[in-house]
Amino acid sequence: SSTHKDGVEKVSVVYDNDTVIPTQANHIFTNVLTNSIGETTNYRYRYKNGEAQLLSVTGAGCVTCGPTNVSYEYDSAGRVTKTSKLDDNGQVIASMSTSYDTLGRTIKITQTDKTKEDNQQTWLAYSYDNADYPMQPTAITRPSVVEGKISQTSLTYDKSGNVVAMTESGFRPATASSRLQPISRTTRYRYETINGRQQLVATDGPLQGNQDTTRYQYDDQGQLIQIDYPENITEHFTYQTIAGQSLLTAHTDGDGVVTKMEYDSKGQAVSIQRGDQSVKLAYDHRQRPVKWTNQLNQTITAIYDDSQQQVIYQLYDGQQIVNQYDTEGQLVNRQWLDGKGKVLIDPMAMQYNDDILKRTTDTTDQKTIASVIQAPDSNLAMTNAQSLYSENKEDSAQVLFNPADNLLNADATIEIETNLLGKIKQIVLPEGATYERVYDDFGRIIYAKDANTGESIIEYDLNDQPTLIKSATTKQIASYDNIGRLTANNHCELNSDNGVNKQNCENVDYRYNGAHLSQIIDPTQTTNYSYDTQGRVTVESVQFKDSQKQWQTEYQYDDKGRIDKVGLPEGATLSYLYDDISNPIALMYQAPAQGWFESLIRKIKPDHNSIALISNIESDSARGLLSFTHSNGKSASADYDKAGRLTTWTDGNYKKRLTYNEADQIIATNSQQGDKKISQQLSYNTYGELISVTNSDNNQTTQYQYDLNANRLGFSSPKAQADYKYKAGTDQLLNISATMNDNKQESSYRYDAVGNPTLISVQQGQESKTQRQFSYGARGQLTQLTDNDQSTQYRYNYAMQRVSKTTADREQRYLWQQGLLDAEIEVNDNQETLTRRYIYIGLRPIAMIDYDVDNNASIYTVHTDHLGTPQQLSDSKQQTVWQGEYDAFGQVTVKAASQNITQDMQAKQKGWLPSLINSANAAESVTSKPFEFNLRFAGQYEDSESGYYYNWHRYYNPETGRYLTSDPIGLNGGLNTYSYAGQNPVSFVDPWGLLTYDPSIREFSLDAGDTLRTISKEFGISVNQLARINLSLFEGNNISNKFKKNAFKVGTIIKAPNSKSIKAFKIAVGYIGSTEYAYAVENGDFSAGSNKCNLFIYDVLTEAGYSAPVRKRFGITRGPATAGALAQDDIPNTRLVSLSNAKIGDVMSWAVDYADATGHTTIYTGKVNILGRNSSDNSTSRNPGQLGTIGAGEASVNYRRLGEEAMGHYTLDTAKIRRIEE
Repeated sequence: SSTHKDGVEKVSVVYDNDTVIPTQANHIFTNVLTNSIGETTNYRYRYKNGEAQLLSVTGAGCVTCGPTNVSYEYDSAGRVTKTSKLDDNGQVIASMSTSYDTLGRTIKITQTDKTKEDNQQTWLAYSYDNADYPMQPTAITRPSVVEGKISQTSLTYDKSGNVVAMTESGFRPATASSRLQPISRTTRYRYETINGRQQLVATDGPLQGNQDTTRYQYDDQGQLIQIDYPENITEHFTYQTIAGQSLLTAHTDGDGVVTKMEYDSKGQAVSIQRGDQSVKLAYDHRQRPVKWTNQLNQTITAIYDDSQQQVIYQLYDGQQIVNQYDTEGQLVNRQWLDGKGKVLIDPMAMQYNDDILKRTTDTTDQKTIASVIQAPDSNLAMTNAQSLYSENKEDSAQVLFNPADNLLNADATIEIETNLLGKIKQIVLPEGATYERVYDDFGRIIYAKDANTGESIIEYDLNDQPTLIKSATTKQIASYDNIGRLTANNHCELNSDNGVNKQNCENVDYRYNGAHLSQIIDPTQTTNYSYDTQGRVTVESVQFKDSQKQWQTEYQYDDKGRIDKVGLPEGATLSYLYDDISNPIALMYQAPAQGWFESLIRKIKPDHNSIALISNIESDSARGLLSFTHSNGKSASADYDKAGRLTTWTDGNYKKRLTYNEADQIIATNSQQGDKKISQQLSYNTYGELISVTNSDNNQTTQYQYDLNANRLGFSSPKAQADYKYKAGTDQLLNISATMNDNKQESSYRYDAVGNPTLISVQQGQESKTQRQFSYGARGQLTQLTDNDQSTQYRYNYAMQRVSKTTADREQRYLWQQGLLDAEIEVNDNQETLTRRYIYIGLRPIAMIDYDVDNNASIYTVHTDHLGTPQQLSDSKQQTVWQGEYDAFGQVTVKAASQNITQDMQAKQKGWLPSLINSANAAESVTSKPFEFNLRFAGQYEDSESGYYYNWHRYYNPETGRYLTSDPIGLNGGLNTYSYAGQNPVSFVDPWGLLTYDPSIREFSLDAGDTLRTISKEFGISVNQLARINLSLFEGNNISNKFKKNAFKVGTIIKAPNSKSIKAFKIAVGYIGSTEYAYAVENGDFSAGSNKCNLFIYDVLTEAGYSAPVRKRFGITRGPATAGALAQDDIPNTRLVSLSNAKIGDVMSWAVDYADATGHTTIYTGKVNILGRNSSDNSTSRNPGQLGTIGAGEASVNYRRLGEEAMGHYTLDTAKIRRIEE
């Protein structure tokens, strides 16, 4: 047996009593391994040719074990010819077979999927036509996506064996609008000898000419010191020899910002500084980090209690995180404690299921430690361990997908069909909605057909960037510069004959200054950006078309890199105050200066006449925002239970209590506004969709019914009922039949070819039919709404944000920040006046500021509920000026400010026809003019002319609880592309009309049930837009808000070999002949773990600029991942994707039996470089039958275990293969 202290990762082995020594040919025996928690694994062997061949591994495995539930077959030379994956019953579910030629070279790999009815097979074939390097493949062939044809990668080598050209070829399948086309592209590489090593000095991408060439420069020692990208973007690297190692001490990125690193005498990083931001680290005697301190005076310490399998993190606000592990190193519980040791959050306080526990535990370490360095584009700079905004987990798309997980009904099935490459080509959802994809041989989607939005054709440039996206109604053409940045985006409507309507085109141009986006010109506005030396935005200005006025926002940062002041375009200023550990404690507002005297005073006292919009902000690491005080003295506060769930939210006169069930669903609410109290009971169906709301005071119930794809089928309340019908095979609403008392109303919908409603007709009783008409622009956005000849026009900017609304007698314009409405501008006689501003904490509005004609400010406090939905507005005297009551799906009844009566005070100009359902609780209208306030659910703005809520990318209809149009990101937003927040608006919101957001954990989900992560990855960004190439979603520049980063993790298309693998491969070549990482043969036997092949992999990937796999114990990095660990089926902390076939530059790893520290890991090159036993004469010599790798030492390395003869079983068949994904 083997174990760490206190039984951690303990492994014991019981050897088969039937083992015969000396060994007998073909004798079979089984050894049984038991891990630290008593689970067993069977290792079955056969003696043949003097070796023990591993035949199968079945069972639970262990932390340091290799793959389990797998079997192997061998040829007469002892090479693995077939590897099979087994199910729990030992039946083969998939297999990989390998064929060799007489030289032992792999010539074909065949994969078989037994789960397919036809035992679907794919294959790879290798050709070797280079006489100088006979072991290196010159062509790799696989079946084309076009039946009967092939796709191929061809490699050309120079005299030194370097790959100098890689040509990929294949086909683009025929579609309804295009014929079969061959496709091809070539990437070229150039090398020079530097310090006796061949170094890659230039990569010429596939574009014509050399405009996409990247060049590499090295110092005399062969270290990379400069990368010159196209468009004059340059990176610089500086090194220093420390502890016998050459370590990176400075890096200047493409935007000129310098990152500096300092190390201790052991070569461990002790300081990292990027501009104003920095973090200092300290380590214990085992080289584990124990302390992190950043420039914000925030310190986190780690205490390792190995005897209790605990790691305790002491956070900078005094709180603690206690992680408890089992002896297999798996996290089993996490508690959050306050500064006195009292438990704040304990997931075991209630019966959590595995998914909830995983959700809680997978992200906290990252949030706690990573947030020590404040993000450069931080908004409010809430630097709590659980940040105000959190990005999608990077590994979310890797979650194992089981379509039946959340579909327990026998009829609720999702049918999925894949092509030969394993890519999903068709999905049929429970109600018959079908989604189809066609790919070319480069793995790109070229044709999409979606149930709700129809067909799309996509074309690409040679760098895989979409250049044309054509739907049934629009055509989009995109252009890029030589580094791949978007430079122009042209959208045009199509005529009925499928031709471009040049009168209805929208062009967007993007301009750059060095590495920074500096200007965006779209049909509605020009946006300019300026930056400081650290790459932070300092000025953002917006100028609307046909206007001379610039609306300029200025940003100032303090010496710690925190946001300090924001100069608003109307002349006001926001200032941020922080405590000693940089938690924000107040947001100050200074109104525009009135008169010369006030302006003069502010030159002497810059903060003169500033008031706190919010103050006394309290927050902690575990729960985030806890309380604050509004500008008028009203306060807000939050209470949580030990499961970390919000139980009470109080904001001024509004208070809401929440009760949960074991599934974290809110099943009861108790709300209080002033003297009025409302208690509700809520229930859900199997899929988490809200199906009933019962008011406890009058016992009246509102019910909702859905089909299997979350389409509302029925609505019923004591006063109204409605039935809903949908177009077959889609989620498009066709008809609503509603009844209130004896009044009947029929609503019918008509759609265009891409799923946008063009006409809604309403028939109420015997009255004449009324109609609402919709028109859309070249980007699919609503541009005109007409009710009985009364029209409203809408215009949008490059980010698809609405910037103008024009009615018959009024034009409003809008400014945006961080994806939320920032300010309203009135236009009179072509003169623009900013009249209203909104202030938020995250997604929660906390203040509204109105300006009169003289720019005098009136501040109103916004009081919200647990989701951030406004409930009341109060003035500076704490008088309520607006109050709303909502149904479950957000339909609001605005109440008289001075009376607690149910009267819809806010004018909704629904002259075309009031809804029966929404009139059910309305009293007679009143004559007094109401106070207008239009914010609704998070990110929504009610349009009085329609009753719809504008929600950035779409319009939400609270009457139906769904969006008017399909989700522009398709299935990435959920199974139903018209649905709002997974039909659970009590717990979730959708602030941008794209993705469900859970305020309780501050995370977006790819869909409401998290069931489509893998589908989303395979499908990419969806529908006819293919993401509507859009900087607001997919550009990683500083002006984009945080949610844009990794917000839509599209699956990486893996090409073999790709430029990333080639880069690592070239660096690895430079180490051939080196003995830095391994002992020479003449040194004799060496003990397990003394070979440094894992350090070699780590160094190669790090030098290439990619994430090298590391070994973590108790959540802490403990150096490069071992060879055995790299050979596991699933290793964390890496950006290497696991594959079933090897290409040049891939990482290959083996574990010997079940040991973590023994084995080998290499970079695949196609060259033989491992000494092993020659099967013919049993001598120790170069074995031509083995795979080619670079490990280090090449001809002088004898990879074997202590006491064993040289090993010959590091073969392609037994390797775990990984490729660079990032």
